[in-house]
Amino acid sequence: MSTPGSDQDCVDLQVVFTRPPQWNPLEYGPSKKVCLQGRIVEWPWFLLQQEQQCWERFRNVFEKYVVVPRPVPAPPGPVERWIASLRGDEAATVRAELDTVEQLDHARDGDFLAEIRADLAARFLRWANSEGGPGAVDRSPPRSDPGRDSS
Repeated sequence: MSTPGSDQDCVDLQVVFTRPPQWNPLEYGPSKKVCLQGRIVEWPWFLLQQEQQCWERFRNVFEKYVVVPRPVPAPPGPVERWIASLRGDEAATVRAELDTVEQLDHARDGDFLAEIRADLAARFLRWANSEGGPGAVDRSPPRSDPGRDSS
């Protein structure tokens, strides 16, 4: 890791591994010297404004169709943190679902809308209850953990 403005710093990396069946002794694989130097990237104000507008639109559309517990903290709140955590197919699916719900006729397509809302809510809740979700560090361990008092 390198911080903005820091001088160049280099580190030697090397792969260390073992082989079955004994898993000993350690064997050394290829190595490489990696150098890092801190820097600051300055974004033009209009791109920062576009990014803010994008986050607001996403949050507004999402909260229009999925109930988010109140009070919702100021951005970046749980909705923004969830969308930032999405990758690959899941990110593409969520975007497609949000674009779709905005185009549906709610009277005619009510069942389809309900299915999309349920899927979005399930995806959000799955993230919210995951290790990377909000309050994960404050969450108490499940009752089935060894060593926890069961009373």
